[in-house]
Amino acid sequence: MPNNKKKNKQSKKKSRKNEALETIRRIETSLISANALENPTKGLEAFCSLELQPSKKRQQQQHDSSSADDGINEEEEEAVQIDFYKSPLPEDLHTSCLQLFEENMGDMYRASSWGLDMEEKSNEFHHENARFLVATTKTKATTTSGQTSGEQQRERGDLLGFAHFRFDVNDDDLPTEEVLYVYEIQISSKARGCGLGRRLMAIMEMIAMRSNMRKVMLTVFKSNQAALGFYLNKMKYDIDESSPSNFNDDEVGGNHQQDSADYEILSKKIGVAR
Repeated sequence: MPNNKKKNKQSKKKSRKNEALETIRRIETSLISANALENPTKGLEAFCSLELQPSKKRQQQQHDSSSADDGINEEEEEAVQIDFYKSPLPEDLHTSCLQLFEENMGDMYRASSWGLDMEEKSNEFHHENARFLVATTKTKATTTSGQTSGEQQRERGDLLGFAHFRFDVNDDDLPTEEVLYVYEIQISSKARGCGLGRRLMAIMEMIAMRSNMRKVMLTVFKSNQAALGFYLNKMKYDIDESSPSNFNDDEVGGNHQQDSADYEILSKKIGVAR
């Protein structure tokens, strides 16, 4: 009997090791395939072109303001094009996206444990695996989505928002799933409340599903209550199991930095049969 127990233990250990190796191979294969895609929005052209309608709040602001031309005019819809880009972005677009990021998030980053480092953020945008969805007002020269960044040599309209994402692993130290990680989603003040953020998230979720990712993940500051409400309530994300708020002092050896982190990690499982 003791020999049988030892054999069973060794067999289970070998099985766990094989499962871990299979998981690593699956993740590597999925990420290589996803990163090789020239344009993951191909076939999603209908979702990459939309008409923005002003929110009720903006309509009221326009009624109360003499400068109704600033933002989405309530009297006419704004035609918007969402284009896909691989890193590096065209230099002017890179600069505009950085400016929008700092405009929207600068104060929150300065007040956070991370601090604001625009050079580091610029380097993130230049990472070889960085992918972008960029929303601009349509011009007469605007082409449809489905082109690679090298083909988008045309006049762009005004920047209304962008998303930066990567195909990545759920945990750098102990990866168990391939995920689409949303690094940034930023909407210009003149386009907020019009459904653009929801559309960008929906497109990224469709990309994740079509690319065989298992989750969409993102990080959000706890102080950013508007964003938390958007993801948790409107987009139906959950606090991920890896989020610092799931760990108490006992579990992390009394490390208060882990328990008192000023951010949450959120995720949504993608409904693909496995």
